[in-house]
Amino acid sequence: MPTVRRLSDRGSTSDAAVTIGQRAVAFAFDLVYGALASLTALVVAAGWLLLRTAWGRDDVPSGDATFAAGVLLAATPAWLTWTALHLAQRGATPGQARAGLRVVGSTRRRLIRFSVHPLMAPGWIWLAILALVVVVGPVAVGLAAIGGAILVAGLVTAVLAVARPTARGLHDRIAGTRLAHA
Repeated sequence: MPTVRRLSDRGSTSDAAVTIGQRAVAFAFDLVYGALASLTALVVAAGWLLLRTAWGRDDVPSGDATFAAGVLLAATPAWLTWTALHLAQRGATPGQARAGLRVVGSTRRRLIRFSVHPLMAPGWIWLAILALVVVVGPVAVGLAAIGGAILVAGLVTAVLAVARPTARGLHDRIAGTRLAHA
C-alpha cells in the first residue's frame, strides 16, 4: 500500500516567500485538472449517447439522456472533492503539490481556506443551480451570492498579489493559513 506523505504545519524547507508566479502555476494546474474532469465527463456522456442511439441516428431515450446529464453534472463536484481530499490529506491541492507548495495550517483551517478559495467558486455556483432545480429560490440566491463574492475576493487577491507579491491571499487571511514551499 502506498504511503501518504503528510506535510507538517511547522516551518517549510525554505523560508523564502512564495512568489506570485508559483501561486499562478499552482492555480493553473488546478484549473487544468478541473478542465480535464469536465472534458472526460463530456467524452463519456457523448460516447454513451452515441453508442445508445446507433451513432446519433435514433432519438435519445430519456434514461440515457438522464445518465449523460448526470455524468456531466457530476464532473464539477467530483473535481472539487478530489481537490479537497488532496488538500486535507496531503496539505496541498494537486496543483500546489505539482508546483512544490503546501498550505500551512490544521486540516480544518485548510478546508476552510478551500471553501473560500477562488477554485471553489464553481462549486458554490453549482450548488446555487442545484437549489434552483429543486425550487429553493432564496437558498439559490444566497449560494450564488457566495460564489460571486468568492470570485470578487479572488480578483482582489490577484490585484493584491501583483502589488505585494509576498502578501497572503484573502482566503489565507480568513482561514488563518499560509502558502509555503513544500
